[in-house]
Amino acid sequence: MNAVLVIHSEEGLLAILFIFSIHFVNTHLRPDSFPMDMVIFTGVESEEEFKEKRPLEYARLVEEGKLEERIGEKPAAWQLNFSRVIGFTAISIGLILLVLTLSAYFRE
Repeated sequence: MNAVLVIHSEEGLLAILFIFSIHFVNTHLRPDSFPMDMVIFTGVESEEEFKEKRPLEYARLVEEGKLEERIGEKPAAWQLNFSRVIGFTAISIGLILLVLTLSAYFRE
């Protein structure tokens, strides 16, 4: 039973580290979306961001004349500020949970 407990905890730590590292690097440490991409909270990205991040889709939509349907209105300032508060809170909680997980694992 002790072997199963050790193997399971090792596997859980590996999963946490993998998910955290891949997600954190790809989502928060990329220069074009540092510290967080506001699209997740507002549901809208500017035409410049869309053109830069997805050039093939942008070109296709321009060809088909459907670009106006895809581009939304700019979010209000309060919406962006609220999104930043929520986003930084979520990042902080994630980092705190990572530190607590690692400290509990290495304390054993």
